[in-house]
Amino acid sequence: RALDCTGSAPWSVVLDALDYIARTAPQRGRKAIVSMSLGGGYFQAANDAVQSLYSLGIPVIVAAGNERSDACSRSPASSPHAITVGGTRNGDGLYVNTNYGSCVTILSPGENILGADYTCNNCSILLSGTSAATPIVSGVAAMVLQREPFLTPAALKAKLVSTATVGAIDFSSIPLQYRNVTPNKFVYIPGSCGGVINALGNGYISSPNSPHPYPG
Repeated sequence: RALDCTGSAPWSVVLDALDYIARTAPQRGRKAIVSMSLGGGYFQAANDAVQSLYSLGIPVIVAAGNERSDACSRSPASSPHAITVGGTRNGDGLYVNTNYGSCVTILSPGENILGADYTCNNCSILLSGTSAATPIVSGVAAMVLQREPFLTPAALKAKLVSTATVGAIDFSSIPLQYRNVTPNKFVYIPGSCGGVINALGNGYISSPNSPHPYPG
């Protein structure tokens, strides 16, 4: 954990956390995944840290951001070594605030995601934004690696993209020039018994909410 209870931290703290992972995760002798529901303006040091983890065989799944703009202008979303996650809403459209563009890797449910709340041991909360969409892809990545533990970060990324549902999300809410460059690929969520959880259509996900704060 790198962010405080308000969801914020300076980049120095985030970079220290990534450095700690780079130094300690390879020594544990098991697969690791980094899930980053955070971001800020373009920051090369953050992208470099993602690349360092990638080179160690550690996949990094990151939020595209919630600025309704090009994810390539954000970090770590702009890192070519990251798996960058955009958000969708109920009804098979894009989440209202999701970033988009060629730096997005895959789309995931990003509205009214039921999650645990830190305020008590059995509390829950509904979360929206790409910060909520990202852990879903991280969970899928963990399931894939459980079945295929020798996948490299690049192979894992390719696997998620190749198994995604193509063309199911309505892109009419984003600027025309971004519709053809944003991957219309919705994450495939394997079921525990080999099936698939359907998060498209009128599924279990919906709601408008404010995006999480991002570190500066």
